[in-house]
Amino acid sequence: MGYSIIDIINLTFSAITIVFIVLTAIMFSIKLVGQIVEKFEQQTVSESSAANMSAPVSVPKEKTLKEMFDEDSYAQVAALVALTQASEDEQDKRFEVASIVKK
Repeated sequence: MGYSIIDIINLTFSAITIVFIVLTAIMFSIKLVGQIVEKFEQQTVSESSAANMSAPVSVPKEKTLKEMFDEDSYAQVAALVALTQASEDEQDKRFEVASIVKK
């Protein structure tokens, strides 16, 4: 019993469509979970800052790397170049950006 070319094409497009739908659903669920976690972290930070109101101490808030990358488009390039130069001599080590200082 043989399959016609129409059956094969139909099966191929159906499989591609199903894979596309599943991958799109996974992508949106990952984004949704990320937003939920971000809101939860913001609530936790605001609750902890409200609890610390009894002893006000002015501590300058350091910007996260993500905030710096959003503000300055060259910060990410600078971080990548610094990591590349640091890893040239020792390629087996793991490097991490601790801070970025704009001069």
